[in-house]
Amino acid sequence: MDLKTAFAQINNLDVPGQRRRSAPSWATVAVDRAGQILDVIRHKEEPTPELHRRHMDLYPESVQFTTRPGLYATPEELEAKVRDSVWAHESY
Repeated sequence: MDLKTAFAQINNLDVPGQRRRSAPSWATVAVDRAGQILDVIRHKEEPTPELHRRHMDLYPESVQFTTRPGLYATPEELEAKVRDSVWAHESY
């Protein structure tokens, strides 16, 4: 998945404006060792350990982080977080 698509999904920009308010307010981003965004998993409920476990089961070789709409104001900020995730993955 490319960065701009991931940014749009995290911020619910792919949802029409009038329905955006009821769109999912949480997202988990899965990133592989090469820095590729594997998936943006959107969910309405606040993350729990069980939810994180289910996401790790979907992408066991990934690094994942949880975010909310508006947390990253630009795609460049999201890209920096993805790079940090790759660094964490390599350090492990």
